Amino acid sequence: MASLFDAIVLQNLSVLTRGHTLRPHVLLLGGPNSFIRGMREAWQANIPRMWQERKVEIPAGAKPEDLIKVPQNAQYFAALGAIEFGKSEEDCVGCYRGVDQLVHYIDFGRAEEKAKSGGKGLVAEPSELDLFKEQYRPKKFIPATFQKNQTGRGIHRHRWRFHFHESRAGQR
Repeated sequence: MASLFDAIVLQNLSVLTRGHTLRPHVLLLGGPNSFIRGMREAWQANIPRMWQERKVEIPAGAKPEDLIKVPQNAQYFAALGAIEFGKSEEDCVGCYRGVDQLVHYIDFGRAEEKAKSGGKGLVAEPSELDLFKEQYRPKKFIPATFQKNQTGRGIHRHRWRFHFHESRAGQR
């Protein structure tokens, strides 16, 4: 399991941090970090390595693994953040207003949003699509044919002699 946890942590360090370096002190939030000891240990093993590689200064007298913490109730931090964010919203944002608006959004609203925010498509009209398909259509594969004792060239200019053996009926 350790290699799985390491893979998850390394993926998070490369993708979610977007190339930025985590600095001491690091809080590990969310359920898996709270409940799975192996996950915490993988973070505590991999982050200090990254700090060492990137020459991140550690506070004097501190052990790197002690600078990576899982606070009590870490699994609730996302919900607590949503509550704090919601305090600044107008009253009744997100209030249930019946099913009609939801149905409209599912049937039309998403497409409308995409049309407003999206870029142009690959083609503007069917003739452009036909032209594109024609330009990028794979060429028909025609297998090579060889004659007995024919000499050819292969990769790295090695010479190859092609030998053909007639199969005998009933033998494998």
